[in-house]
Amino acid sequence: MTICFEISSISYVVVGLSFALDDFGTGYSSLTTLQKFPFEKIKIDRSFVANVGSTRDATIVHAIVSIGRALGMKVVAEGIETREQARFVAAAGVYAMQGFLYGVPMQSAKLNEFLSGFEAAARTSAVG
Repeated sequence: MTICFEISSISYVVVGLSFALDDFGTGYSSLTTLQKFPFEKIKIDRSFVANVGSTRDATIVHAIVSIGRALGMKVVAEGIETREQARFVAAAGVYAMQGFLYGVPMQSAKLNEFLSGFEAAARTSAVG
């Protein structure tokens, strides 16, 4: 694996790594940042997903998805807590979703148990 990364001059060589821009739309995650770095994914900040019932936030979510897709990036929606939010961002065209609707922070010991439930469900649906 070769990693050579120098942020100040924006020259880099990366093999086997990918980058995601987290909390897009807030703080330092700007359009300029998308120009400067080779992101594979952008993650829509949860603050926009929380209120997808509002026309303004829904429009912002659609705009972020459009920008990401136009730049060849996968778009992930953060903060999915309700089925309504999940349906909305899925229809908007996100690549993936994350949030409390799917799981909560947990200790590593609980993670194995949590993942075992998915494996069991997959085996059941494959048989039935």
